[in-house]
Amino acid sequence: MYYNPKTKEIISHNELKCRLHASIPELEEEVGEWHLIHNGDAPTIQNGQSIVPDEIKLQNGKYVQTWKSAGKIQESSSVMLEDRISAIESGLIEIAKLMSEGRS
Repeated sequence: MYYNPKTKEIISHNELKCRLHASIPELEEEVGEWHLIHNGDAPTIQNGQSIVPDEIKLQNGKYVQTWKSAGKIQESSSVMLEDRISAIESGLIEIAKLMSEGRS
């Protein structure tokens, strides 16, 4: 993938070749105003989180795709279990109400 810092646009190697009507060697660092994107380090994540793209930053003369964690960190398993039991109990109460109303 290639990045244009002026326009903030990201395009593939093939798209760049088509736009410029040129043959471009794979992994060419710079082609005009376009720069090869390098992958940065991924952050540490916890259960329930995922890694998503963040900004592209100039680091040590190269453009690097940075990453960030996203998503809700799961609560402790005992809290989650209590919430699930409560939801089941509420559902059973609703079912019992519907059944008793149907018999009336």
